Amino acid sequence: MAGRGPGRRRDRRRAGERRRRRVGPALAGAAPALPHAHAPDRGAGRDRRVRPAGPPADPADADGGLLCDADLAVLAASPEAYDRYAAAIRREYAHVPEPQFRAGRARVLATLLARPTLYHHPALSTRWEQPARANLTRELTTPPP
Repeated sequence: MAGRGPGRRRDRRRAGERRRRRVGPALAGAAPALPHAHAPDRGAGRDRRVRPAGPPADPADADGGLLCDADLAVLAASPEAYDRYAAAIRREYAHVPEPQFRAGRARVLATLLARPTLYHHPALSTRWEQPARANLTRELTTPPP
């Protein structure tokens, strides 16, 4: 079945590793405003109950909200860094023909932009919401090179 199997799991693991390397510096200034940012791990498999880039499985799960916010931190990067991120996504999906990739990517971007807020934690939303929406809108409305 397409999209499943060891290659897909390996791609997801690599994407998670890249995200972890990016997130530390992105959250450094926000941690004091978020007392639960350094909450202890509550057990193996916890990350499987949270859907990064979407709402936590339990809206009251502050740690899950922080994980989702960290997953979307790259959206608020500088335009140059965001463009590198978008280019890396395209390379990751190089096997997908351009028209299908553009249509799928546009759906993802539009879904994100339709959310009332991208970030769960007010401190992060205050800092990241506007630049993230600007990057998403720019990618959605800029024709491919």
